[in-house]
Amino acid sequence: MKNLLASILILLVVGCKKEKRVIEEIDFETEYMFNSEIEDKILSDTLTDPRFTGFKYQMGASEYASKGDYQNALSTWDLAMGTRDTAYTILEIDSINEKYKKVNAVNLIVKQSKEHKVLIINEAHHNSSHRVFTKSLLKKLYKNGYSNISFEDLDNSSNKDTLLNKRKYPLQKSGFYMTDPQFGDLVRSALEIGFNVFSYEQTSDVNGTEREIEQARNI
Repeated sequence: MKNLLASILILLVVGCKKEKRVIEEIDFETEYMFNSEIEDKILSDTLTDPRFTGFKYQMGASEYASKGDYQNALSTWDLAMGTRDTAYTILEIDSINEKYKKVNAVNLIVKQSKEHKVLIINEAHHNSSHRVFTKSLLKKLYKNGYSNISFEDLDNSSNKDTLLNKRKYPLQKSGFYMTDPQFGDLVRSALEIGFNVFSYEQTSDVNGTEREIEQARNI
């Protein structure tokens, strides 16, 4: 019995032996900002031109969305655009209901997608629910024959993420708004389903109609 106990103790000692850990220093930087940093950035904006005063709130809303603070994203956007509460009378509501009917948006889009080769979905950079909605369409659209999908946010410059389709998931540097967890999940889901993901953003310094034309040519 003594020999058996000795053997067990030896095994325990050997099994508990620890190797010397090598600590590797990681240079980690995050694109996410604390709420206080976003608020300070908005307050420090001194633009007085009425055409651009709302821009700081738009950027602030995007910063909130990028780190998953969706409530602040929506409320900050309202500071840029302003809000109003339209109170309809009962007669007006009845008139609207008689003229229009409510339908399931996903089912309608999927049904009509069978009759078209191109489907364009608009979205607001600060509203992550738009990305969640788009994700809900992917499997059904893929089943209907759609196999290519593009996102305006994807970098199309010399820093383009050329390994995106091979890697099967995006990086934060794949696009400016890719830091939004819901946007990253949307692109990842598209890749997992089997979509070929490509970029089409303009690379020249143009805006407005010229930008739209260049993007169309890239597609």
